Amino acid sequence: MGKETRSRTVTEAKLKKLARYELSFQDVFGPEEEVDEISVKKRYAASPEDLLAALDKGEKLPYQQFWEEWLEPLWDWGPHAFYLYEEESWSGGEPGYPGLKGEPELTAEIWENMLEDVLEECFDGAAYRKELTDLIRMREVAVPLRQYADSVKEDYLMYYYRKGLEGMSEKELLQYVLYADELAGKKNTLGMQIKAAGCFGGDKAYACNWKRAKDLYLQLLELDENPHSAAMLGHLYYDGRVGDGKPDYGKAFYYYSIGALGGHDEAALRLSDMFLKGEGVPKNAGIGYKLVWEQYKELLPFAAEGEFDTRFPEAAWRAGEAIRKNAELEEDYRQALHYLLQAEYALGERKKVRNGEAERLLERDIHLSLQAVRRKTAEIPAGSTHLHPDSFFGYLRDVYDGKAVFSLQYKDLAGGKKKLTLRRLDSWGEPRPLFLTLAEGEGKCLLADKLELEVSHMTAWEEAAANKDSAVNFDAYEDGRFLYKDAPVLVCAGLWKLKLPKDKK
Repeated sequence: MGKETRSRTVTEAKLKKLARYELSFQDVFGPEEEVDEISVKKRYAASPEDLLAALDKGEKLPYQQFWEEWLEPLWDWGPHAFYLYEEESWSGGEPGYPGLKGEPELTAEIWENMLEDVLEECFDGAAYRKELTDLIRMREVAVPLRQYADSVKEDYLMYYYRKGLEGMSEKELLQYVLYADELAGKKNTLGMQIKAAGCFGGDKAYACNWKRAKDLYLQLLELDENPHSAAMLGHLYYDGRVGDGKPDYGKAFYYYSIGALGGHDEAALRLSDMFLKGEGVPKNAGIGYKLVWEQYKELLPFAAEGEFDTRFPEAAWRAGEAIRKNAELEEDYRQALHYLLQAEYALGERKKVRNGEAERLLERDIHLSLQAVRRKTAEIPAGSTHLHPDSFFGYLRDVYDGKAVFSLQYKDLAGGKKKLTLRRLDSWGEPRPLFLTLAEGEGKCLLADKLELEVSHMTAWEEAAANKDSAVNFDAYEDGRFLYKDAPVLVCAGLWKLKLPKDKK
């Protein structure tokens, strides 16, 4: 059993000896140039006894020698050592308890912590001896009764909270509730948040109990001033789920304000609704719309990078509604369509991550708004569209806050036309997605790897003298000129057409 690396075999026996400080790292892996070539396919696991043996030997040596001969080399080549001693794709250590760490992973974490303490020059052998000894003793205790550290219990809770509780077995669910209740009883914020979230709407672990949710969120707000707790309290009071069963807009406004000041996006959007409707506060459309646009601008960069698990759909929908309700001309409705298309597309992407009641209600609202706007706008043929380069590149500038660099590749087509391929680049020159919204006709919003443009009937075409590879990078566009760091790199004027990417099936 082993993995061949040049002239060496990495065996389980050698790895055990390495853990026990019976062989040096170089004895197992060879010189530096060979270490870089190692790719271990089989994963081995050191035992707590292995690390205790290393501590036994190390304590008999001068600390400096122990550090230089064993600990420091392991730190220098740590990534290789850690991967050898724990599973690369860990799915849970204890049989029947996915997400709960088992002895191999806990041992590997102790080893990694040991090496980090060496780096910080605060190594305490006695503390690690106790951790390893406690880990050995746990073998004799049934899993539900084991006294894991709170951090292990937190990891277990987060594993299922992110994954979802629906597929849990009965014993996994009992363990989940046991840990959440225990940590919440200790005023552990994660345990309280898990329990409060369950009680807020009801889930497989906890029945809906709005009073208990309110009490937990009040305690959380005092403990860590988390704006999320304030926002959840705002929801409870706004919807009349606590108190006498009627909305308490005064308290809702109070807690939404705390959440908004703490940077909670949904709290700020709910606050905007209250100003627009005059709920719990004098009606003030100016403040309401100001909050909407602030949230839209704050969340747009995430959508522009392809990150949609945010409240951007809510912000974009409100932005579209703000324009639609005050629209008079078709141009106004076209502008509203721009934001509503973004909301529709972003929500569709978010539903791939989570699709609850909030998503279903927002989907209905967006659909109704789009219906109202499309009755006011004309259609154009799908698949391609003529465009005005000033507005098109101005749109890209606004989306990416004037900080993006773009790549433009071009080649000749028949009839004196040019084909241009547009990409966005990151600071390392790697391509990034393009967030495109077209409000003509039915309109379209998409996230594209690249866009293809065609220019015909050209009245100007001039390449910078240094361009030899039919490609330029640019960061600005003005009146037919592509600029990079204020210097023109390409001049192009003519009739522009955008070829839309085909929808993926």
